[in-house]
Amino acid sequence: MSSIDVFFSLLCLVLLGYSLKYSIAAFRNLPALVVNNEGIFDYQSGLTFHWRDIQSYRIHMGTVSYINLQLNNPERYIETIRNPLFRWFKQAFKKHSFNLNISMLTEQNERILDQIEYYDLEFQRSFMESL
Repeated sequence: MSSIDVFFSLLCLVLLGYSLKYSIAAFRNLPALVVNNEGIFDYQSGLTFHWRDIQSYRIHMGTVSYINLQLNNPERYIETIRNPLFRWFKQAFKKHSFNLNISMLTEQNERILDQIEYYDLEFQRSFMESL
């Protein structure tokens, strides 16, 4: 088996794992994304991105819709990624931003975006008051 075959086999396993996570979450009636005053919890990655660590975010809507997060300390989050292949990819290619796929949440996109804007403003307000 060549190294390319091994790579594509591992890639297929990773993708299967992600789709299984979403399927299990849907079956158990769990949210794929939670936005609250603490931050954004992404069920797919298992990571909670705290508002204090989010430097900026961009929302991309299209065939594939996602939220791109730029973090103040991305290494801290990269270290907690459980999937070794995904963690290696982030470290090796200096991918220090995180994309949260919201394509499967089509009916909830507007609500999610409203919540992100609301809690982001709330965090900024409370941060300014603490100074």
